[in-house]
Amino acid sequence: DTLAPYPFRASFACIGRWVEQAPDVHRRIVREGHEVVNHTYSHPWSEVFNPRPFLSLAPAEREEEVRRGHEAIVRTLGYEPVGFRAPHLDMAPGVYPVLSEMGYRYSSSALARRVGALPFRAADGVWELPLAQCPLHPSSVFDTYHAFRSGSWLFRVRGEDEDRFFGSFVRLVDLGVEWGAHINVYFDPMDAHRFRRFPRFLDHLQAWREQVMVATYRELVGILEPREEKGGRE
Repeated sequence: DTLAPYPFRASFACIGRWVEQAPDVHRRIVREGHEVVNHTYSHPWSEVFNPRPFLSLAPAEREEEVRRGHEAIVRTLGYEPVGFRAPHLDMAPGVYPVLSEMGYRYSSSALARRVGALPFRAADGVWELPLAQCPLHPSSVFDTYHAFRSGSWLFRVRGEDEDRFFGSFVRLVDLGVEWGAHINVYFDPMDAHRFRRFPRFLDHLQAWREQVMVATYRELVGILEPREEKGGRE
C-alpha cells in the first residue's frame, strides 16, 4: 500500500518458509511488479526458524538453504528468482558457485567499502551488488536494523531518531546524485511500517526523478550486463 502511489518497484528479500506460510502476501508482491529475492529457506540465525548462523552451517547445508528457498518461491509463487541475499549479509564464498549453477545473476550480500561503491563480479560470473554504508557509522550497512534494533548502541541512531535516520538517507541520495554513484539501501519491512512518516523517503526519491534512476536489482543487472559486454562504455 505504501509503494502503490509511487512509480517505483522494489526488491523484496523473501524467506522460503514465510513464502509458504503467507502465500497471498508474497503473491501480491509479484502481482504488483516487484522483485522477489531468495533469502534462504529458514533464514539461519533467526529466532523464529533457525538459530544457527549461516556461516556456521556446513557447505552442503548452506547449499540446501539456497536451493530450498528457491524451490519454495518457484512452487508457491510461480516466480523464478535470479538474485540472492545471505542472512545478515553473512555470505560464504562457496555459495557463489551454487548461485552460478542455479542460473542466478547476482547476490546482494556485501557491505560497500566506500559510499557509492560500484557493483562487481564476485565469483563464477555472479554480480555482487554491495549495500551502502551508513554515513554515521561507516563500519555498518545503512539499514533500519542497525539504526533501530542493533544490539550494540555504537551502531544505533542516537535516540532511535527517525528524523536523523531520514537525514542520513537524504545525504546518501545527494552523494549519489553528486557523484553519479550506485546507492543500495535496505529497509526492513517490519521497521518501515512503524515509521511515522515513511512516505517522505519515497517523496525524496520522487523529487530527484530527473537525476536518479530507482531500479530493482534485476533491472540493475539487466543494465550492467550489456554495458560490460561493451567494455563499460555508454
